[in-house]
Amino acid sequence: MKDMPALLLAALSVTSSQHLKKVFGRVIDNGRMLRNFVQILRSGTVGRKSLGSVPKSLVQGWLNEVSERKLIEASVGTEPSLRDIVRMVHPKPKDAGREALYGWLLGKPVAAERLPAAVQDFVRYQSERSQEVPDVPFQMLTALGLKAEGWAQVALRGGWQMVRMNLNTFARHGVFEIDGIAERIAAKLVERDAIERARVFPYQLMVAYQSLDREQVVRDVEVNPRDSVITNAQKLASIGGGGTNCSAPLARLKNHNLCPDLVILISDNESWVDARASGPTQMMGVWENWVECIEAVEL
Repeated sequence: MKDMPALLLAALSVTSSQHLKKVFGRVIDNGRMLRNFVQILRSGTVGRKSLGSVPKSLVQGWLNEVSERKLIEASVGTEPSLRDIVRMVHPKPKDAGREALYGWLLGKPVAAERLPAAVQDFVRYQSERSQEVPDVPFQMLTALGLKAEGWAQVALRGGWQMVRMNLNTFARHGVFEIDGIAERIAAKLVERDAIERARVFPYQLMVAYQSLDREQVVRDVEVNPRDSVITNAQKLASIGGGGTNCSAPLARLKNHNLCPDLVILISDNESWVDARASGPTQMMGVWENWVECIEAVEL
C-alpha cells in the first residue's frame, strides 16, 4: 500500500509523459518514494527496464531542487541507494554546495567547508565523539556507539513515525532512564498535528498498541512435530509478535543450563539492535559465552 503511488507513477511514465511531469512532484516527496520509483522502473514491472529521458530529467530536477535536509535523509536506504541514483542520472549541480554534497554521497574527497552544516558535524563526530550528536538521520549514527544521552537527542529530534518505530531501541539504550525524557517523548507521540503530518496508517497504530508489554520477552510455545504446518504456525502466531532480540532466547537457555543439540533462529536479521559501542553484538556475546559453558559441561 505504501509503494502503490510509486508503482502508479512508474506506470504513468509508460503511458503519458505529459501527465507524469504534472504529478511527479506530488508523488515523489521523499527519498524512499524516489528509490521505489527508480527501482520499479528498472525492474521491468511496468514494461521498461531503464528510466528513459523524461523520468531521468525529473529525477535530476528532484535531486537539484530538493532541500539539503531531504537529500541527506534520502541518503539512508538501499536497492537502489541514493548514491546509485546519482551515478545513474548524473545530475548537474546547481551550485558549489550541491556539487560538494553529491561528491560526499559518491565517496569522493570534497572540501569540508562546502558541505552542509549537518554533514560537517557528522564528519567531525565520526572522529571526535565528544561533540554534540549531529542532527542527521539516526540510521547514520547507529554504528557510532551512541550513549543514552545521544540516543535521547535522536529521539527528541526525530519525527513522529521514526520515534514510534524505535521506542524499543530507545529503551534498550537507556533513554527512558533519563529524567523527563519519557514524558517529552510521550508528549511528542500524542501531538495531533505531528500524527497528521506523519500520514500514519491505522494498522500501524494498532500494531504499536498491540505490542505494548510484549516487546523482547521470551515466550514458551510447545509445538508437536506430528501436527500440520498450519497448526504449528497458528500456535506461533498466537503469541502476538513483538520485537527482535536475538540474544534473549540464548540467554534464557544458558540461564536454565539447557544444552540443545540444535538452535534455529528465525529472524529479520536485526540482532544489531542490541549492539555495543564496540565488539560483537549482544547476541554473539551470549552465544560465545554459552558455547564455552556447553563445552565445559561436555568435558
